[in-house]
Amino acid sequence: GLELSLPENVTASDAILGIAGLTAADGPEDDGVNVPLPSGGTWTARFAQGLAAFEDVPAERVIGVAVEVGDDPAGGIFGGGGGGPAARFSFLPFAGSTAIGAVPVIVNRAFLATTATKEGDTVPATLDGETRQLLVSGVIDTFPTTDPSRPLAIMDHATLGLLRLDATNDARSPSEWWISTTTDDAAEAVAVSLRAAPFQSSQVVTAVGRARSLSTDPVALAIIGALALGFVTTGLFAVVGLTASAAVSARQRRTEFALLRALGLSGRQLSGSLWLENGSLVFVSLLAGTALGLLIGWLALPFVTVTQQAVAPIPPVLVHVPWDRIVLLDVVSALALGAAVLVLGGVLRRLGVGSVLRMGED
Repeated sequence: GLELSLPENVTASDAILGIAGLTAADGPEDDGVNVPLPSGGTWTARFAQGLAAFEDVPAERVIGVAVEVGDDPAGGIFGGGGGGPAARFSFLPFAGSTAIGAVPVIVNRAFLATTATKEGDTVPATLDGETRQLLVSGVIDTFPTTDPSRPLAIMDHATLGLLRLDATNDARSPSEWWISTTTDDAAEAVAVSLRAAPFQSSQVVTAVGRARSLSTDPVALAIIGALALGFVTTGLFAVVGLTASAAVSARQRRTEFALLRALGLSGRQLSGSLWLENGSLVFVSLLAGTALGLLIGWLALPFVTVTQQAVAPIPPVLVHVPWDRIVLLDVVSALALGAAVLVLGGVLRRLGVGSVLRMGED
């Protein structure tokens, strides 16, 4: 679109006012280069007296990118006042309302329930004061950063910009710019340049800087450290508990083992019996403990409020299972118990069968 503002000291009546040409320049000292006007199509125009709201200009008064000023709607003779422009003209190379038509959108389930519609239906909606028709072309369950319980409609940004331009005769300035770089060092260099003059931008975010800030956040590190400490402590308690249980059980059954040795049980068979007994215990314990931990994680973690507002996060928490750490804990526990069984087997083989049996009789 093109907009023409006339200074406040300009008056006109029965004239043709418009844009004869465009020139792009870097500054007042630059002669600039000529920019050709878009060709083809039918231009539409709007007129505003001073700072008033724009009004449509009849098609018969539009000549390319110019307007024939006379009677209504241009207001005949016009002049500025109050420090504003005398008049403003806006030109678009299309008829927005008729060219856009029904806008295809993607909606969520809550939108369908609220509007009592289904896929393929057309729904009226008000956008910047204008009534538009929205065509439900797709349905989704969730969309990042949005609450699934609230109605949601998604359209492409280009069409949204055209609708706003057609309704308000204005285009919104970009709220953010995304810049791609080849390396992380280049991204940091660009960020430093944007923070310095002449840009003086205070909201420059890089992926590298964001990752660094998250990985060095003291609150997050403290929480992760506390959970990691609990993980290690739990593993140590499990190893100590299994080892102590095996040692106490073997000590209490010395007489039984001595009697089996007296009946002809070899040392290898005794060690195999200990391995089978304690291995079965470890296997069942690790399998049941891992399954119980996964079940508690999948049931409890999605309901944990981790936001500063103490509300459920959107999108919801994704439960990540660190299988490498779980397998490491299981392997360490099994190895520790295996070492304990080896030691116990050696101790039991060195015990005197006769002395143990006589001690049992006493």
